[in-house]
Amino acid sequence: MKRLLQLTVVTFYSAFSYGQCTQNAGIDYDLGSSSNHTANYLLGSAIVVTSSCTLNELGFISVGAGQNFKVAVYDDAAGNPGNLLTEGAGTVVAGTNIIDVPDVALAAGTYYFMAVFATTANLSYTTSTSSTVWYISHTFSNPLPASFGAPLTYTGQDFSYYFITTVPGATGTDTQTACDSYTWIDGLTYTSSNNTATFNIVGGASNGCDSLVTLDLTINSVSDLSTSLSGLTITANNSGATYQWLDCDNAYSVIAGETASSLVVSANGDYAVQLTENGCVDTSACTTIDFVGISDESFGNQFSIYPNPTNGNFSVDLGTNYATVKTTITDLTGRIIHASDFSHSTILNFDITEPAGIYLLTIESEENKVVFRLVKQ
Repeated sequence: MKRLLQLTVVTFYSAFSYGQCTQNAGIDYDLGSSSNHTANYLLGSAIVVTSSCTLNELGFISVGAGQNFKVAVYDDAAGNPGNLLTEGAGTVVAGTNIIDVPDVALAAGTYYFMAVFATTANLSYTTSTSSTVWYISHTFSNPLPASFGAPLTYTGQDFSYYFITTVPGATGTDTQTACDSYTWIDGLTYTSSNNTATFNIVGGASNGCDSLVTLDLTINSVSDLSTSLSGLTITANNSGATYQWLDCDNAYSVIAGETASSLVVSANGDYAVQLTENGCVDTSACTTIDFVGISDESFGNQFSIYPNPTNGNFSVDLGTNYATVKTTITDLTGRIIHASDFSHSTILNFDITEPAGIYLLTIESEENKVVFRLVKQ
C-alpha cells in the first residue's frame, strides 16, 4: 500500500478576497512522480496553522482522475488526530483539486488533513524521510468518524495536501472632515459627505494580507455667502457664521475691528466679508459703495458741514447762495426722517431728534448733489 504524507503549505486569503497571503512559498510538486493511495483507508498528515483563520477549502494534487473521495480536517488530541471539524467530497480531476468545505474557525495550532478514496487513486508526492502519516482502515461508503480513534503511523512519502484559509485582513474607518471637497486615497474627489466608499490596500495589514478601509467623510461649507445693502450698511445674510470685513481695493486687507455681521461704510470703495462656519472659511463677493460724500459736480471748496459728529444740531455752509436746495435725512435703512427745501440760502440749519446713530444727508441743487454721513452722538 502506498501511503499519503503531508506537504505543509497553508495558503491565506484576505477576508475580503482582494488578494492572498501565502504562509509558505507555494506547493512544490512534480506530476511525473505519483503513488497509489489505496482505497478504504482514511489517512493524512499534520498541518500547522501559524495564525487564526477561517478554513473554507481543502486541496490536493492528483495525476489520475475519476475516483470518488472524501476529505476531512481533525483537531489535535495529544499529538494525534482528534475530533472531526469539517469535511467535503468530490471526484478527482487531474492536477489541482480544490474542495469547498463548511467554514470552520481555526486558532493557531496543529490540525490533520485526512482523505479516503472509493478506489485506488494516483496522487502526486514528494519523498520524505521524517514526516508522519496517521491512518486507520475506513470503508468509503460509511460516514467519516466523528473522532479519529487509535491511529497507526508511519513515515515515508509526502503527498500534496494543503489548506486554503481566510485570514482576517485589517479593516478600518478613515474619518475625514473637509471643506467643499476632498480627494481620498482612491483618487476620487468627493464634494458631499460619504460613509460608503471603500478602498482595499493590498498587503496593508500587519499579517501581510489586505486592508479594507471605509471612508467616513463629512463635507462642510459656508452655507450662505450673500450680502445685502441698505444705505451705507452692508449686512451678511448668514446668521450662523463669524465675520471679518475686508477692503477689496486694498488686496482684501482686514478692516480692523469690523467683526460684526454688518459694516457701516464711511468711504467709497469695494467691501467684502470673510465668513467662518463649520471650520470652513470663504469670502463674499465685493459690494461697491460710490456715493459717500461724492457730488456730481462740486458745491465748491467753501462747502462744509459742522459739527460732525453732532449732538443733533448741525449746520451746512453751501459756500454760496443757491436759488433752490432740497435736503433729505435718512437712517441707514433708507427711512426718511427729515426733508425740507431752502430758497436763496447759504447756511442751512438742522436738528436731528432721532436716537444716536449714523444718518445720511442728501443735498441737491439744480446742478449738484452730495450725500454725507452724519454721526449723532
